Amino acid sequence: MRLEDMICEGGFSFLLDGAAVSLPVPEKKAVSEDAWEEVYRFLGGLVITRRVTLYREYDAWDWVLSLKNEGSEDTGILSGLLDCDMALPFPADDPLRPGFRPFDPAFKVINAIGGAQSPEDFTPREFFLVEGDSREFGTVGGRSSSPVMPYVEMVRHEEGVIAAVGWSGDWKVRVTRQDGALYQAGIPDLHFRLHPGEEIRTTRTVLLAYDNGCIHGHNKWRRFMKKHFSVMGQGQRPGQGPVAMSLWGGVSTEECIRRVQMVQKYQIGFEYIWMDAGWYGESKEDCPDEFSGDWGIHAGTWTVNPTYHPDGLEDLAREIKGAGMKFILWCEPERAILGTRWTVEHPDWFLHAPDKAATTVHLNLGNEEAREAVIDLIDGLVTRLDLDCYRQDFNLEPAGFWSHHDTQDRRGITQIKHVMGLYAFWDALLARHPKLFIDNCASGGRRLDIELMKRSMPLWQTDYACVWNYDAEDVQSHTSGAMWWLPYTGTGTGSITGSTYRYRCTYAASFVTARWSYAWQEMTETPEAVEEMKWMKERLAEYKRAQPYYMEDYYPLTLPCLSKDTWALQQFDRPEQGDGMVVAFRRSRSSLSVANPELYGLDADALYEVENSDTGERHVYTGRQLTEGKWAVEIPEKGESRMLFYKKVERP
Repeated sequence: MRLEDMICEGGFSFLLDGAAVSLPVPEKKAVSEDAWEEVYRFLGGLVITRRVTLYREYDAWDWVLSLKNEGSEDTGILSGLLDCDMALPFPADDPLRPGFRPFDPAFKVINAIGGAQSPEDFTPREFFLVEGDSREFGTVGGRSSSPVMPYVEMVRHEEGVIAAVGWSGDWKVRVTRQDGALYQAGIPDLHFRLHPGEEIRTTRTVLLAYDNGCIHGHNKWRRFMKKHFSVMGQGQRPGQGPVAMSLWGGVSTEECIRRVQMVQKYQIGFEYIWMDAGWYGESKEDCPDEFSGDWGIHAGTWTVNPTYHPDGLEDLAREIKGAGMKFILWCEPERAILGTRWTVEHPDWFLHAPDKAATTVHLNLGNEEAREAVIDLIDGLVTRLDLDCYRQDFNLEPAGFWSHHDTQDRRGITQIKHVMGLYAFWDALLARHPKLFIDNCASGGRRLDIELMKRSMPLWQTDYACVWNYDAEDVQSHTSGAMWWLPYTGTGTGSITGSTYRYRCTYAASFVTARWSYAWQEMTETPEAVEEMKWMKERLAEYKRAQPYYMEDYYPLTLPCLSKDTWALQQFDRPEQGDGMVVAFRRSRSSLSVANPELYGLDADALYEVENSDTGERHVYTGRQLTEGKWAVEIPEKGESRMLFYKKVERP
């Protein structure tokens, strides 16, 4: 199918005072050759505008609805709003005989687990649908990729459509197999009226079609995301993620500076210093790491803690810049603890939980005064400390706060205005600082929708990695699954060094280690410590060679898997340059020492030189040998890996 041929008016539906509404003929306003507005006017002053953009190169389009009351009285009750409600013409499957179930190439829907802080994070799931079947997907708690990713793929044989829900709150998708496939998406449980002059927006719909198989369709999607729905590489912003060493915010400025100086002295290779939580508030207690101290109760007092940082972090910022590195700083302005500065000085800025005993409150970005205050707060930190990356976390489930503050005739409005405020906040920040990029955390990977991907990059895709000795093979599976949808993503190595295998499990479009993050992790110059820094320098040199490939075409030669008795293989390809990389993991209980991967995207008649970066060996193969698996990757030991770089070479 071709989405470009399916462009039509409408594509959305809703109820007004409980009755289905027929859409009037819209007024059309051209914005550019491939973008336009459709304005739908209803009795009583309700105006709905659908803003549509077509991306011909990718056979993709997106739209977002805005709703405005241009009348002099409240509108009726709007409910059942589906921002996308359209049929996709997938061919019918052969009827099933009783007692049989469908298999490929029958119609199926693919979705993935979100950032759930579990070994299964980002694992894909497939659901076959026969005629009349349906499947629903959606959020729990108000964060857009918890517990599932806001991306839904519909595929039959080689033909598919990838759909993304652009909304950073609650969403719901329903796919029904009838006369093709009916795709419906929107914010659940809306039931509201608009006041005179009031205007809101709802979810963005993004659709991309492919006709050459799922694995190639996802690379089309990754390229589309990079070009049109990513802040990375746009304007003055970097085209790849940071190579960073983290510092815990409760470590004293004096010790932080000493560690920065050690990084510079031994030329380890870090490009960013990442300061995480714990740097703010009024505590006078020791705060050696994230599992100690009382740093957590100070969220809402967003001033630098003078106990740990007497100079307000400015001397550390100067040291970082003087060492030729860049600065990342964490903050979490959407959450606060009762009794902290902002909650005392501006109680009207906050939403409360239904539980009256709860001490956590939620900053309401739908409140204009609160939103302007948080813009000024972060803008001030970025300017004063010359930040290169602002890292925003969000460690609460907001849905209960939103619904608690809705009235019966305005259900969903608090959420909508908060999410609109979040977009306005980040857009203002990015406009004021053309070199800045935002790290989107949200308890690790719980707001990975396409609207925030357009404005940020997730450097910490799941809080599963918060435990310093996490299972590295689980994290390798996480990254393999996340990259299927997101070209820019990352995670952390934890605090363990010495295992090249472990570190390679974490490689992605960005890199951060917590090895020298906490107060008790001494960074000394003993012979053993110097050797450890040398080892880290070698890993970073290897990673920097590999890093550019992680944003390119990605072929998961094996699917994300938690099994320890198998191999995991990934291919990254740059067709324009004629080169690429294969990363192979022989997992910790695999009895197989040889794999024969079948690569993608190569010229069958060309020659390719394959370099084993671990042994230095080089071999030349034809593209046909590589794509047909007529070559071998050997890993003699369990729990070991290989990185192989290939490039097209001229025939002798």
